[in-house]
Amino acid sequence: MLCGVLVGSCLGHRLPRDLRDQARGWLGLVTLVIGLRMAIGAAEDVSLSAAGLAIPAELLTLLSLVAGAALGHRLRLARRLEQWLQPMTAALQGPRSSATALDPGLLSGTFVLFCVGPLTLLGCLRNALLASPDLLLVKGSMDGLTAVLLSATYGPLVALVVVPLLLFQLGISSLALLFHGAVIADPSDPTLLISTVVGGVLVVGLAFQLAGLPHPAVTDALPSLLLVVLFTHLLALL
Repeated sequence: MLCGVLVGSCLGHRLPRDLRDQARGWLGLVTLVIGLRMAIGAAEDVSLSAAGLAIPAELLTLLSLVAGAALGHRLRLARRLEQWLQPMTAALQGPRSSATALDPGLLSGTFVLFCVGPLTLLGCLRNALLASPDLLLVKGSMDGLTAVLLSATYGPLVALVVVPLLLFQLGISSLALLFHGAVIADPSDPTLLISTVVGGVLVVGLAFQLAGLPHPAVTDALPSLLLVVLFTHLLALL
């Protein structure tokens, strides 16, 4: 990913502003495709039930997103993140940055794009439990190409995502090693599938943000990724 940021940053300085704006729009559309593929593909495979009744994946997704957004708004996640990142973004961009300004909300949304999805979770689990880095290598290649497009538009600020991304993946791998017997890297697990659906919808929200269209607050809705796991386990107990 860092290599992608370096290539994109060098490329971005040579692109006129209107072309960078077009690249941002196209990146938004490609991100939309990624989010839709994640959400629709996983929603078709997931099967949820409670008390003998089938629960639509869309209903649980909506419940998780609304509850997660309410919790995130209550905790003021977007505002706190903006206050934390603003000094760094201002210092890195400088007064004469040639790249389009990258607001903190978009930066946190970019973290969702890199971290949310089955490749991240399954890749970390396979690497930790089976010593097989194959999925992580595939994901790393995709992240590198995405980083080229992002950094060509916004400059080297995209590299700030590397730190939380590293901590996120190390955390998953460490938990997998700690609970070796309890973790099952099963692609058809309902919890993984419904989490992918929620993550896909968040990525769609990020796509609208990249394209400059009206969108919900992706940062405030991040708790939905945890709440959907809780709701799925509660349904399994009914």
